[in-house]
Amino acid sequence: YDKNIVPDESETAWKVADEAVQKAEFVLRGHAAQIPDTIWHRITRRNPMFENDTANVSPADRIDTMHSIIQRLEEEGTMYMKMRLEVNSQLAVERKEEESEAAGNAKKTATATQDDENEETVGFTLEDYASPGATVHMYDTILDSIALNTHSDTPTKSLPYLQRVIERYHQDGGIENNRNVATVPTVMSFNTVLRACANTPYTEGQEEVRDNALQVGFNTYDFMRHFVHRNSATYAYMMQIIAKFLPPSETRGNIAYGMWAQAKSEQVIDQMVIDSTMQAYTPSNGEEFDTWIEETIKDKGFENIPQKWRKNSKVRRHQKPSGIY
Repeated sequence: YDKNIVPDESETAWKVADEAVQKAEFVLRGHAAQIPDTIWHRITRRNPMFENDTANVSPADRIDTMHSIIQRLEEEGTMYMKMRLEVNSQLAVERKEEESEAAGNAKKTATATQDDENEETVGFTLEDYASPGATVHMYDTILDSIALNTHSDTPTKSLPYLQRVIERYHQDGGIENNRNVATVPTVMSFNTVLRACANTPYTEGQEEVRDNALQVGFNTYDFMRHFVHRNSATYAYMMQIIAKFLPPSETRGNIAYGMWAQAKSEQVIDQMVIDSTMQAYTPSNGEEFDTWIEETIKDKGFENIPQKWRKNSKVRRHQKPSGIY
């Protein structure tokens, strides 16, 4: 091994972790496939091996298991980064000693070793790049599962996974330098959180539940523009959040109208957006909005709206056959 050659350490690390990553993703998908209506349940439900699940494990327990798997990979990745730091630090010290001896400065080596170590390790940290192991697809899978097993605290439960996705994305260089597909957020990373907010059970008067869902939903919607293109699912879930957590009023009508206008400008109107928009205007938000709904949306159908409103509705889907994300 030539200590003077510096390989692409991130790529090397992910190659080392590849087998563990593939096994973990396979197990995570298996758990997600047993939770009704998740992406992996939809993909595998026609496969006989998934038709009769005799394990009788609740969705909540499956999600806990999925969390443990991801957490284990994160811990092993951190351990790898610590070992890497120690090895690189030692190599740096040895390299300095060799250089000193070659220059005839062997006498200075003993006193300089500690200083050299401190100086050289500045170039190496535990966060030079995202630790190998947990991929964005793993986070997407557990977020999708959480969105289909909702409780009153689901919005705040899903948020840390999205935050971790974003942290790892920035560790690998962010928008300018990240070329690692394993740590680049997808539109699903954000839309799963919006879906979780939209699916959160709510009874009128539960102000904390309402406020959390609205805050997480609108913050996620606003934040995603820095990472991905919003798509039809984004606006459909936002309309569902508006419909569920805001009472019929002129305010709700105006917010929903602004969301519709933005979806139209991004050319992502589809049937799911239309249906969700109708929810945001039922019951009525006022006579003016009723007139607009009657003239613009009601009974129009996806095929009858202008082409320019729906140009990107399929192009921006996370999975082309399905508009869920």
